[in-house]
Amino acid sequence: MKSSTLRASVILCTSLPFAACTGQQVQNNTIPAVAAPSHVRSWMRAEAVRSKILYVSYGYGNDVLAFQYPSGQALGVISGIPQAQGLCTSKKSHGNWWVVATGANEVLEFAHGGTTPILTINTMSDLPASCAVDPTTGNLAVTMASSPKVVVYKAGSIDGTAYVPPFYPFFSGYDPSGNLYVDGSAASNIYLARLRPGTSTFQPIFLNYVGVFFAGGIQWHKGLLAVGDQETAVVYQYKLRGKNGILRNTTALNGGQAGGFWIQGNRIIAGDGADVGIWDYPAGGSPVETIPGGFYGPVNAAVSLPK
Repeated sequence: MKSSTLRASVILCTSLPFAACTGQQVQNNTIPAVAAPSHVRSWMRAEAVRSKILYVSYGYGNDVLAFQYPSGQALGVISGIPQAQGLCTSKKSHGNWWVVATGANEVLEFAHGGTTPILTINTMSDLPASCAVDPTTGNLAVTMASSPKVVVYKAGSIDGTAYVPPFYPFFSGYDPSGNLYVDGSAASNIYLARLRPGTSTFQPIFLNYVGVFFAGGIQWHKGLLAVGDQETAVVYQYKLRGKNGILRNTTALNGGQAGGFWIQGNRIIAGDGADVGIWDYPAGGSPVETIPGGFYGPVNAAVSLPK
């Protein structure tokens, strides 16, 4: 889903370096969206631990909302997360998931269906934006918006190693082999880079088609790297060959956002105006379902599976 803001990027503060700083509605959604700091206490339904959970954060919000996936039934709220933005998880996480609290310079880990952090990483002077989990190791990659930096934390650790991509990183994602991909904004025409396991230098990925590219979400899916364009609400799918990315397909999210999206099976979940939309993937077009939210700001999403 979407972790974008200013023009739809991962951050919602205009002080950041790179910032200019109709479908069927799912019923039983009773969670109100709030733009101001939330005074709602965290809560979670008992059945959440046995459910697939769609976690949603939104620009300017301080909560993460939990819905049963794919029904859209409200399951709970995790409150008190300043400027909750990027969300991430993986099969290696065994149901655990992460949220970036940009307003607190923290990244928080939660158990599936839990409401209290089980690990907190303080990024100190770095401003965290988005995150991704390595499915081979459980390591956590966090992009920083305050400098061109990605910090990788070993699984279960608060100690990280910094790597420098050739641009300010926006979003990140891993492939099944543990290669880390980031996209971002640069003076050159390089928008995508890869960090291979065991190396310390990002390699530029040269795309044969970019279009109007304002870097959006990243996710590996069925042998292709999906990269969002926030300018046009399009998700491009690239086949990677060495240092080259060959365009294989495009998915237009009509009325949607291509920032912090999440691909789950044959569906893609992303912001749909002030709501959450679910589209057929890779067909795209109009959303097949909508979860009403009235969210203020860009939306991020991730689906966590029960243990």
